[in-house]
Amino acid sequence: AGHSSGGQFVQRWSLTSSSSVWNDEEEEEQQRASHDQRDGIDTSLASVSFDPTTTMLRSSSFVPTFQLKLYAIVANPSSYAYLDNRRYIQGKLQVPPLDIRQSCPTYNSWEWGLDVFRASSITTNNTLDTGNDNNNHIPYPRQEVPYVSRAIQHTNGTYNLAKRYIKRNVLYLSGSLDRCNITRQPSLSFSERKESYWCDSHGLETTCVDELQGKNRWERSENYFRHLKDYFQMEDDDENDDEVVFRHDRWIVEGVGHDPSLMFTSDVGSKAIFGG
Repeated sequence: AGHSSGGQFVQRWSLTSSSSVWNDEEEEEQQRASHDQRDGIDTSLASVSFDPTTTMLRSSSFVPTFQLKLYAIVANPSSYAYLDNRRYIQGKLQVPPLDIRQSCPTYNSWEWGLDVFRASSITTNNTLDTGNDNNNHIPYPRQEVPYVSRAIQHTNGTYNLAKRYIKRNVLYLSGSLDRCNITRQPSLSFSERKESYWCDSHGLETTCVDELQGKNRWERSENYFRHLKDYFQMEDDDENDDEVVFRHDRWIVEGVGHDPSLMFTSDVGSKAIFGG
């Protein structure tokens, strides 16, 4: 589970991780095939030893029979990694018009999309540093992101990566009041901030790549979940078909803004974490 920047991490990790703890069907098949191809290992005669210093079972061929059930909770992140290059423009999911793509050419670069190039670093004034003082709001790709490339290669393409992701148990929590898009300036006094700003976004990312996902965290959460369902052409009243298993959901925490304590200790947040 992660909130805000932690939610950004959990969402990207859930998408790109090939860890066996997810127990993906594809992962299990690959692991079994790899295990069977090992030379000199007789899985029927596994040698298991007990290490009293670590209280762990050790074995060169020990395969546990139990399975962990992993699910991810993504709460109020500033942005998401989209599965294709479309964004909601004037309420319609579409490839941005040419003028927008020219002014924000890497809007679909990792970590906002699956173009496997990392945008440049973020400067202290919360803009992207391109090395050009006159144009530092435009992200500029500088280097490939190896672990994303490996994830795409491992699943044999971005569509298969998306299918693997959508089969994983991922829950998006969104605070109904997390709608602020104003960041208060720390140099101002409390009274000045109170008079100048009606809210505080607590560091909402406001680069062009982020703004294309929505004006605030609430809108970005809503848009991203709609994007997931549209990507697999699923409607709210459709039953999941055999081809696509949709295990993602979005829950609303009413009356809560950008506050991790209130999010996770709410009835909805507690149910998300502990079930019930």
